[in-house]
Amino acid sequence: MMDKLFKSSNTKHHNNTIRTIYAGDVDRNRAEYPNNRISNTKYTALSFLPKNMIEQFGRAMNIYFLFIGVLQLFPALTPVNPLSTWGGLLFIFSISAIKEAFDDIGRRRRDKLANERVYTVVRDGKKQSILSESILVGDIVYLENNSEIPCDLLLLSTSETENNSCFIQTANLDGETDLKTRYSIRETSKLSEQRLMSFNGVLECPSPNPDIYRFDSRLSMKVNSKVNTFSHSDWLTVDASNLVLQATHLRNTDYIYGLAVYTGNQTKLGMNKMSPPTKWTKLDRAVNQITVFVFVFQLIMVLIFGLIGDLFTYQLDKKAWYLPPNAGMFKSIVVVPLRFLLLNSMMIPISLKVTMDVTKYTYALFINWDLKMYHRASDSPATANSTALSEDLGQLEYIFTDKTGTLTENIMLFSKCSINGVVYGANSNSGNSNNDDGDDDGNIQLLSPSSSQTALEDPNLLGKLASKSIYEIEFFKALALCHTVVIGQPHHNEQQQEQGEDQVMNNYKASSPDEEALVKASFKLGIKFINRTPSQLTINVMNDSVDSTYQLLHTFDFTSDRKRMSVVLLDERNGVIKIITKGADEVVFQKLDQSNSNNHLLDTYRSQIDEFAHYGLRTLCVAQKEINEQDYRYWFEKYYQKANTAIEGRSSLLSEAYDMLERNLELLGITAIEDKLQESVPQTIHCMREANIKVWMLTGDKYSTAIQIAHSCNLIDDNGKLYTVGKALHDQSNAGAHPAISQKDVEMSIEALYKEIRSLPKNTQEISSIIIEGHVLALALIYAADNLLAVSQLVGSLICCRVTPNQKAQVVKMIKDTGRITAAIGDGGNDVSMIQEANIGIGISGREGLQASRAADYSIARFKYLQELVLVHGRYSYVRSSFVANYSFYKSLFMCFIQILYQLFCGYAGTSFFNTFSLTSYNILFTGLPVIGFVLDKDLPEAIIRRNPILYTYTQEGRLFNRRVFAGWFIRALFQAIFVFCITVGAFAYGSGSTIDYNSVSMISFTGIIFIQSLTLYFESHTITWINHILLWGTIPLYFFCVFFLNSVPTMDTYSVMTHLFDSSSFYFSLVLMVFACIIPVLIIQYIFVLYKPTISEIIHQVRLTSFSGSDSNSNNSNNNGQKRYSSISDEETSAFSNMIDDKDLLNSSGSNNHSNRNSIENPLLGNINERSRIIQYKYKKHQNGNKDGSDNSNSNKNQKNQSDSSSFQKNTKFNTRKVYYEKMVHLVVGPREEEEYENKKLYDQEYNDIDNDNNNKSNSRQAPNSKSNENLPLLSK
Repeated sequence: MMDKLFKSSNTKHHNNTIRTIYAGDVDRNRAEYPNNRISNTKYTALSFLPKNMIEQFGRAMNIYFLFIGVLQLFPALTPVNPLSTWGGLLFIFSISAIKEAFDDIGRRRRDKLANERVYTVVRDGKKQSILSESILVGDIVYLENNSEIPCDLLLLSTSETENNSCFIQTANLDGETDLKTRYSIRETSKLSEQRLMSFNGVLECPSPNPDIYRFDSRLSMKVNSKVNTFSHSDWLTVDASNLVLQATHLRNTDYIYGLAVYTGNQTKLGMNKMSPPTKWTKLDRAVNQITVFVFVFQLIMVLIFGLIGDLFTYQLDKKAWYLPPNAGMFKSIVVVPLRFLLLNSMMIPISLKVTMDVTKYTYALFINWDLKMYHRASDSPATANSTALSEDLGQLEYIFTDKTGTLTENIMLFSKCSINGVVYGANSNSGNSNNDDGDDDGNIQLLSPSSSQTALEDPNLLGKLASKSIYEIEFFKALALCHTVVIGQPHHNEQQQEQGEDQVMNNYKASSPDEEALVKASFKLGIKFINRTPSQLTINVMNDSVDSTYQLLHTFDFTSDRKRMSVVLLDERNGVIKIITKGADEVVFQKLDQSNSNNHLLDTYRSQIDEFAHYGLRTLCVAQKEINEQDYRYWFEKYYQKANTAIEGRSSLLSEAYDMLERNLELLGITAIEDKLQESVPQTIHCMREANIKVWMLTGDKYSTAIQIAHSCNLIDDNGKLYTVGKALHDQSNAGAHPAISQKDVEMSIEALYKEIRSLPKNTQEISSIIIEGHVLALALIYAADNLLAVSQLVGSLICCRVTPNQKAQVVKMIKDTGRITAAIGDGGNDVSMIQEANIGIGISGREGLQASRAADYSIARFKYLQELVLVHGRYSYVRSSFVANYSFYKSLFMCFIQILYQLFCGYAGTSFFNTFSLTSYNILFTGLPVIGFVLDKDLPEAIIRRNPILYTYTQEGRLFNRRVFAGWFIRALFQAIFVFCITVGAFAYGSGSTIDYNSVSMISFTGIIFIQSLTLYFESHTITWINHILLWGTIPLYFFCVFFLNSVPTMDTYSVMTHLFDSSSFYFSLVLMVFACIIPVLIIQYIFVLYKPTISEIIHQVRLTSFSGSDSNSNNSNNNGQKRYSSISDEETSAFSNMIDDKDLLNSSGSNNHSNRNSIENPLLGNINERSRIIQYKYKKHQNGNKDGSDNSNSNKNQKNQSDSSSFQKNTKFNTRKVYYEKMVHLVVGPREEEEYENKKLYDQEYNDIDNDNNNKSNSRQAPNSKSNENLPLLSK
């Protein structure tokens, strides 16, 4: 609904027109702008039926069945009753229409509640109570505390006269529960209530647009003046901080007055209400391809049998002179083929879409209900926002993840800082803690982030502050002043006025956790930020008796393009104007006064920044300078004032003005903030990689920080190689690529990387990584996108650092366009673009609000829940849906093949073998309902899937629904149809010689089909619950109830048919014979495949059956290392069984002694394996797209810019769909059933017993990737 909610600051206006609003003159505004009535409904009473029908017939399958249904209305064409198609079509349409109607009725009710709320507005100089829908643009709206904002309002005045502010809660808009501060315009806030009642100024603002972060407008308080003749001095600047948005709530403020700017569906929220992008799963596309194949096969059969029918009719007309003459050429050429088309129309199952939709919806419910993904500390369950994409969770090949708040906690700790070249929070032996002048060699020896001492506890820093050292005092004063933190106060009461200073710090509200950490750090060290108004900041320095007050002249906000923020302040004590800037080092260093800076000290700072980043710390540079008052006035009047009152292009003009003031700065120091990893992140990433899923990290952090975090969370293997795009192959320095790298250098670097990595062994390629910075990525995506794609697919992981939100989406799209299934996971608004670009979007409901969660297809609270979401729910969803799709085609083909066989006995006339009841009820009632129970099926227990991520590759490669698998079901349907038809006809037509009518023969076959379908579902199921039993076997009594009812209706064709059949022994004999003939051969074939070519799931079932069944005496059959032999399989049988398996799914040893040491298994998920567990060595052929040498490839060059000097490199980077296999040995762990149940229970109880363990145990979150310790692993340890 809100896919455009989080646009960047360069978002263009909705159009180029400007809206002019006359305050208090509603009659003048009424003609141009709508009232405040909101409508989110899709339909009206008159438009519902036609509009819904148009939507329904927008699907190709529905158009097909409508075409068939229309043809069946012509008696000369149809071989069956039109009810056989129209009944199912109407049922499906009715279900969809009823669902849409209920959804729309719910929307209408919510709209009615919103439109009928009562609000107070000022009209004709007095307050009036009106309904929300009657509010007009230009109305002055009066709101009291806790009111919901009815429309977008320009804030004119508030009850907080001291700071002209109010607090709003934007949970309905962006999911954030923290209070936001909005400010009234300084000039209008001074107006008395009487003046506000008659306020009639003029506002110029952009036309309605969806950008909630921009409101570049201007207000004039002059009355009845010609607007466009006002000078710049007449205009008052208005921006987003003065706008309160519809659907937010007023908090902790007695009242406000606001001017209605945007109303109804033209509000910011209304402009963002858009349908989410349509996504199709890989399985859906495969089903569509099979549907096309079936349709083509159907047309071929129509042409063949139509031609045979025409020839047969022609020959019959010559011999059977006594029959009425043929109707003519039209009937011969058109009618007979159309009859065959209608006869076989159910080859495409009409129930397929409904069945798939029901199963997909059920998968979403399972995700929502899964307590193993419930985070109790934040009361956040897993949520499936999309009900159509669960199968893609089972076929993921790439996961793109953000870092901050996704892999980390987003809880910032002020860890270290450097002031005047001196590092605080470092080791005592650093050799520089007493270096007041900063004259060191730059070789800083820091504590690791796990050190218990931070800069806040460093005695050297505390001593410097106590002695009021100028460098340290100025540094922390800058931190206390350069920010956008507000002090959130509860509603006024007596207790509030008695708050201490610590309570003030606890009430800090910041838009960024980094800012909050910095301001709190300065507070704890004695430089305390204690008050803020729209125009003033107040701090206390080291408990001075007099607070320091600064006029806040300007705030230059942080953006992803600027990568810095600044404040311009006037010190009221001495009248000095200064600017304070903090931001990324590569930006701030460019703004320094190079002529006055100590170059040696700058080199020291750079070295310190690299070492901070080496430990995964987030760094910021802090700088300032004093500004001459005359220079400031000149800048303000010539540049800033003009830019700040512009409506169009305000952002770019302001950015230019900011740059003019942010020059020749003096560097004060560097901050280093620690952001801890979430628990189990390294194990989760290891698990994903074991499942053959590549994990890429896309972050805005600097080069060194990204590398350190990647090491900590297992993205970079310690035994692998790390390559940097834009650097020499063997350059291992901490610095990234040169900032001014050229296009040619980028292309040559990628070419060199490709040749180097391609020469490595395949197992080395898998554990190698590539890192690329944002400025290099920008060039690579333009000039060498295909080559970058080829290189990236060779390695195990890729890290993109210093990237923008748009670049994140571009990287995701680059991989997605190759046909790979991708998932993107993030927690903030800057991740929304990549989340929506990926096949699967996953949002983390974290400290940055719910922007990502609301835009995503799935929402989880912690990164570790990916294991459950992907490996368990994703795998199960794909397995279940694959069977449902295969079975739906199979059961329809079964019936159609019998119809085709019957044509051999009816002169190819296109006559239906089955009656109307059979055709109408078969697809939906007797086979459609039982197959839905397959959503409960589990081919393997959850515990085994968690222990063995390699099992995910079975679904990832799409082995359960493809042309080969469909061919098997196709052949099964054909041969079973032959058996059923031949047995039926043979038993009665050529058996006893007794006569039997057409309806009786039809019902014999149909009765056998009902039994065959129930047994097929039973034998194909892995899990049978009481629900499955009801659905499977309940269809049989339901069938007999229906046929006996029809048997007693004299007007039906089936009248007394079943009565005669029950009196015939041939009926029972043929029924048993056809069931055995159809089921037993299938079971025999499946058994042979299990013996000679088992799947990985069947291998595990064999192990579970042979190892954990029988008496406890089996426990004696164990070797010295605790591994037990399979009691019922000898060594010779084991060897033979292994050799029978195809090398694509090869079982090398099944419980033999050749793997004697469990501790050698390099898989941290195995944990403390119970002594009764079994370990299987499993060798499989891992495939990937590439050339014969095993190298990955990319798409052919799509852009002429992607030319490379090396022709051989371009030749090797052409995308080839050929599958290249290479063998890989893995180990499977299979445990007894009671152990599986224990592990499942432990996962359910985990969040209740261990809430946020990482907050209490830092070492857990920083565990080394290759640590042998398994005591913190949640899955397997006891």
